[in-house]
Amino acid sequence: MGWVLNPTGNFRNFWDFVGMALLVKDVIIIPLQLFGDHFYDMFDWLVKFSTGYWCADIVLSFFTGYLDRGVLVLDHRRIVCHYLKGWFFIDAPIAVTDVVLELGVSTSTGRASRFLRALRLIRIARLGKISQVRAGETVLGAPHRAQGHEA
Repeated sequence: MGWVLNPTGNFRNFWDFVGMALLVKDVIIIPLQLFGDHFYDMFDWLVKFSTGYWCADIVLSFFTGYLDRGVLVLDHRRIVCHYLKGWFFIDAPIAVTDVVLELGVSTSTGRASRFLRALRLIRIARLGKISQVRAGETVLGAPHRAQGHEA
């Protein structure tokens, strides 16, 4: 078995906290960016960090267990299938959009660029994913019944 993160472990809690902070940044900055590129330039370092974070988050999600009806699933094969059936097809297009915007791939109009930036607001749906994990944590308490590889 491979290396697997507990979705309620310390590292994943810290990682999700950083993600929530970046989501707050997106809620504030993305609408401002729709009015002009000068807002984008002001926060260039933060946008670069955010792009790297969300790309890394996709990789980590392939190695993070999940709760299934009160059972902590740590089997890597099941984790991969679960992520591919769920959040992957939301996360990946948004990350690709971030990379395209970061690399400065030119678009024919400013309107297309604004559309790509607005598309990133979909990421806010991830708050629901983080909330689900935290709700499961509250209901279950510790310790969890684990199924699959023990981390």
